[in-house]
This record gives sequence, structure tokens and C-alpha cells, in this order.
Amino acid sequence: MKCLVTGGGGFIGSAVVAKLVEQGHSVVALGRFENPHYISDKIISDVEMIKGDIRDPATVEAAVQNCDNIYHFAGIVDSDSASGLSVDAIEVEVLGLRNICQSTLKLNTGKVIYGSSCAVYGGSKLTAPLTEESPVHPKSHYATLKRTGELLLKSYGEEQGLQHLILRIFNPYGINQPKNMAIQRFFAAAIKNVPIQIYGAGNQTRDFIYIDDVVNAAIMAAGKKETKADILNVCTGQDKSIRIVAETIISMTGSTSVCEFLPIPRGRTEADLSRSFGSIEKLQSITGVAVSTGLEEGLKLMYEGMVFETKKA
Repeated sequence: MKCLVTGGGGFIGSAVVAKLVEQGHSVVALGRFENPHYISDKIISDVEMIKGDIRDPATVEAAVQNCDNIYHFAGIVDSDSASGLSVDAIEVEVLGLRNICQSTLKLNTGKVIYGSSCAVYGGSKLTAPLTEESPVHPKSHYATLKRTGELLLKSYGEEQGLQHLILRIFNPYGINQPKNMAIQRFFAAAIKNVPIQIYGAGNQTRDFIYIDDVVNAAIMAAGKKETKADILNVCTGQDKSIRIVAETIISMTGSTSVCEFLPIPRGRTEADLSRSFGSIEKLQSITGVAVSTGLEEGLKLMYEGMVFETKKA
């Protein structure tokens, strides 16, 4: 099978690329490939690398050619750009996805697998896990962009029959996680023995899912021919508090760091959500995938990878 991965040099995209290569697929990776990118030197010769901009229709059409599955993970990971609704963030999310959809339809290729986010659900006082049928109330600009992408795919599906799968990914983490994300920041602080800064009291919970489990779920779900247009939560079904995560990292690294609790900045609506966790029932029923990496195990794997990369450098 030939697969395209947009954002192929990024956190999730590069992990999908690696798994697809491991499984013997023909893989095309489209991205800006600015330094650093995360496609391993061990497999880079097995990947067709296309350096280009997702906003350019000609580049996208060339990349989509003859692909069976299109994994779309290109996006803006800089929180200020995404949260501020920069032109770059809007164009990458909306125009980029439009180009993917139009090229896929024009060339009569395969299915679009879109990396969305649990942020589309917004905040609520949860007593039960979020299901794919739960109301969506995006509160942040980032969440609004992701919801816009979902609606765009839905319209292409209903009006033109585009096969697509929307993955509402909860809180992914792993060695190549963007440096502005919480767990990466916590590790960086702990390794330096400086305070770990947490917005609020740290009692807010999140459904953290290890990158390998995200990738396995995405590839297994994409492989199901019966899923012509669907939405799937990609999560563990369990939540842990931000404070517990920070304290686990401090203990794991042998750090002298302490948690420093800060007022929630204006505009950081995601930090104010008290609880967020998803239902895995639909994912498991469709794919048979069971999330196999517990939080402590995943944090350990991430830390070991960070230590290895530091020694290698």
C-alpha cells in the first residue's frame, strides 16, 4: 500500500511514517522539514521525502498521486500562532486540508485520515468519558480550527463522497513531543532541577496517550475498509492529574525540582478545563486496538529516549 503522511517530519507524522515503513508500505512524507525533523536516519532512504508547503495545490497533488491512504497531520504546533489565529495557522489548517481533499477527489485515490483533537469537545464537568457523540464546544482558537477541519471533511464527504476518518486525539506524548507541550516542559525542568511550572492547582486531569498507541490506532483504523466516514476518539479512557504527572517525572528523574503553581493566564482556556478523558469503546470495537502503554511506562520510555538522544549528541 502507498501512503502519504503530511507533517511527516513532525511529532505524530514522523511516528506514523516509521510504523508504516516497518510494516512494509511505500511511504511519501510531505512537510517543510525544518530542523529538527524526526524521521530517523535509519529509514530515511526508504521514504520519498517531498519538501513543500501544504498550502500549495500543485505540491499536494503531486504528493497524493496513487496514494491509498492520506494521513494528514500537518499543522501549526506553536501555541501562540495557533491560539492567536495567525494567518499561517488558518491557512495551514483550512487551505491545506482543502488541497488534500480536492487532490484526493480529483485523482480518485484513497481515504483521508485527519488528525483532529479532543479540544473540540471544550470544557464540561465530566462524570463519564467523552464519546464521539458528546456535544462539541470548542473554546480556544486552536480547537475552533480543528473543528473547522472536521466540518470541512464532513461536507466533502456528504457532497462529493470523500472517504475520511477523523481522529480526535487526546493528549499525546513521547520523545519528540513539541517543546511547548506540558510533559516535555516538565521533563526539561526536572532534568535542570528547576521548578516545574503548572497553571492552576494542578488538579485538572487529562487523558494522556503514548505516541506508539496513537500511531497503532491511526493505522489500524485507516485499514478498515468499512469506515467510509467516521470519527474516533484516540485515548486511553483514563485520566491523570497534571500534578501527578509532574510528581512522577520528578521521582523518575531523581530531580530536586518542586511544583510551582501559577495563575492561569488570560486566554489559556485549555488549562482551565477541570477534567478531560475519552471513551475508547468505539475505537476498540472498530479496530480491536487496546491501548497497551500505561502512563508511568510511557513516561519511562520517553525519559530513556531523551537520555539516549542527549548522549548521542
